[in-house]
Amino acid sequence: KKNVLIIDDLDRIDPEHIFRVLNILSAHNNHFGQENKFAFDHIIVVCDLENIEKIFFHKYGIGVDFEGYIDKFFSTDIFFIDNDDAILIYVNSLNEVNRFSSVENQLIIFLLTCFVKEKTVTVRKLMKLSFSLNIERFTINQFEKINPQYYNISQFGFISPDVRLYVDSGDLGILKVILLFCRIFGSIKNLRKELEGIKASSFFKEIRLEECTDLLCYLALQDHITNKEGEDLYIKKDIYHDAFRETKVIRNITQPEKTLYGIDFIMNIDWNNASPYTGEVSFFSKTQVAINSARRYHSRDEKIDTTNILLTFIDVIDECKRRDFFRIMGI
Repeated sequence: KKNVLIIDDLDRIDPEHIFRVLNILSAHNNHFGQENKFAFDHIIVVCDLENIEKIFFHKYGIGVDFEGYIDKFFSTDIFFIDNDDAILIYVNSLNEVNRFSSVENQLIIFLLTCFVKEKTVTVRKLMKLSFSLNIERFTINQFEKINPQYYNISQFGFISPDVRLYVDSGDLGILKVILLFCRIFGSIKNLRKELEGIKASSFFKEIRLEECTDLLCYLALQDHITNKEGEDLYIKKDIYHDAFRETKVIRNITQPEKTLYGIDFIMNIDWNNASPYTGEVSFFSKTQVAINSARRYHSRDEKIDTTNILLTFIDVIDECKRRDFFRIMGI
């Protein structure tokens, strides 16, 4: 058996003590290969060397030789541990997490990968992913009823007449993703700051549309819910202005649509003539979002700049803040 002394997180102790500890260890080890006066066979110091270097220059001056000083404390070479690969493996395992949908896992993996590459996420921060994330449902939007003044009510086959429409936080699953990253970074303010910091990074790339269709459809619905209010949240309508009669006529009342990244998305809500919305559940429950191929043909090889995914996430956060959702959530 060998006696091994391990000093962890040396860079986290009082800066006044860091170099005292190193000097004591050096003074009690006469020559490499000889017996240590503390009877340790090996001494391992774990630290962020960049932090030690910054503290050294702060204490002794920017012109002092740090390399010459630190050389005294290792026998051959410094062993550098790079956690980036370990973090990416951990991130890729998130699809095993049951509390998020598969598409939410895609978004989490995308964002965490961005933070890892920008070196703003560490293994220590990722350990917070094991925290329980619960959001009590709250109402996001409610609308007493669609105004029939300019409408042909028969066109509203998917909405029962005089019904109160509402959307609650259960339809905005991205709130739980935002909460997760608030836990990682400590607050919504810190998260927003970190997102702003990676916006101009060079590691964003173009990926094929078919590789991220599900994620884009998910973001289209989340962006629609946070950015739209009133009846425009629930329906899409074409307005025709009759100049002769000085009136407006509503034509082609359909399910809501969203244009994002130059792509048209259609919200295939779960309500129809045979089973209209009655106001008993949130309006977008079981909604399936799809690319509206009837509007424009999209090639399988068409590409999307992944920066747009980040910008949509930021936009949703800003809208949620504007609408006071984070206060309700307690973050």
